[in-house]
Amino acid sequence: MLDSLQKIASIAQAVIVVATALFAVFKFRLYRLWQATQNAEMKCNALVTAQKQLVFEAEYRIFNTGERPLRIQRVVLKLCHAKQVNGFHLMPDPDNLLVAPTVITEDKTQAGPNDHFKPIRALGYVNKGAYASFTLRCRLQELPDVIFVLGEFSWQGGTRTYSEMWVNELTTQVPSAERAAASA
Repeated sequence: MLDSLQKIASIAQAVIVVATALFAVFKFRLYRLWQATQNAEMKCNALVTAQKQLVFEAEYRIFNTGERPLRIQRVVLKLCHAKQVNGFHLMPDPDNLLVAPTVITEDKTQAGPNDHFKPIRALGYVNKGAYASFTLRCRLQELPDVIFVLGEFSWQGGTRTYSEMWVNELTTQVPSAERAAASA
């Protein structure tokens, strides 16, 4: 009788261990506890200086929504023209940039010779529930009616690209560089 109780207890122990392992896998999969998850958003703004110059700013925020710290290795911000596809749809035209890309990384050699380089420093480490903010600021001669800002970041888990369309509401208020020079 003691032998049969020991056999039943060992079988029950093995079943409990397997069930616990399956439950842990389900829980990790359900709550994605082992993954670094993130969200991104972009806020854009255009301003006119007292000298009637256009200043454009894009703020790219990367939020760590996971359970582990997020290690961002590289961020690239591009300001590009919009292209019209099939007569109606607007898409970013990354081959037609308004300014040189802003590259934020640890190593300057990861940026091209014409890129605007910024060191990433402590912005590359984003704790759980926090965010890092990266900016592109530039002065433009003229601001097209529709532009796209592309944000791309690389981290230990891969690369993610985000695009934001910005519509120029200043067009009727701000003269172009040629009109400003002619009116001066």
